[in-house]
Amino acid sequence: MICDFDAYQGSVNGIRAESELGLSGDVVMKLASTLPVGQNYKIYADNYFTCVQLVVKLLDHGIHYVGTARQVRLPNCNLEEEKSLKKKGRGSFDIRVETNHNIFAVKWYDSRAVTLVSSLAGPHPVQNIQRWDKANKTYVEVERPSIVATYNKYMGGVDLLDSFTAKYKFPMKSRRWYVYIFWHTIILAVINAWLLYKRDCRALKMAKQEILTTREFQADLASSLILVNTTPMKTPSSNCDIKEPVYCSEETILR
Repeated sequence: MICDFDAYQGSVNGIRAESELGLSGDVVMKLASTLPVGQNYKIYADNYFTCVQLVVKLLDHGIHYVGTARQVRLPNCNLEEEKSLKKKGRGSFDIRVETNHNIFAVKWYDSRAVTLVSSLAGPHPVQNIQRWDKANKTYVEVERPSIVATYNKYMGGVDLLDSFTAKYKFPMKSRRWYVYIFWHTIILAVINAWLLYKRDCRALKMAKQEILTTREFQADLASSLILVNTTPMKTPSSNCDIKEPVYCSEETILR
């Protein structure tokens, strides 16, 4: 469920403010600024956003962070080379810890190396998981650090939201760019409302077949919005009685 978003506008009056976090870090801090303080929030992000300065800044606000990272954004963090980990085999990993803030950096090798940084999770406990071996065409046991499992479990919310918005997206054309942002905002609001509706249905222990799908929810919502500010009214007829009420707006009644 989307909590907040920000439309990127580039520089302001041709000037881009310099920041130690850079553009990507500033975006995270701006969106995190609307979160209530002291609620033990955790942020998960990919390597475009991750840097040690950002993790420290979020800790100052009581927010933990887990994310993949690029090696160039980890100064003085000499993790083992990918070639070396590859020789050790799948599941091998290397660890570094920033002791001042207890920030972990872990490089894990599976089919390729991936580096993760976190103020929340570390490598332990290490789990044994089943991974497919293409060469031998069978499953093999591979060690996986806890930080990887944590990242995989909670990462992907934005991708899931994108899939929801794209599933029943109504096509539209306009020469005005801001119309697309406005319409996308409406779609996000509908998806959020549907997710809240599903959460309430689960709380009420409704049967799965009774819960509306996204398409059915959108249709019911559209019908409800059409009937806003309308009043049911019977129209007299000499030939027959009208059983179904005819709806008219307040504006029509005033006229």
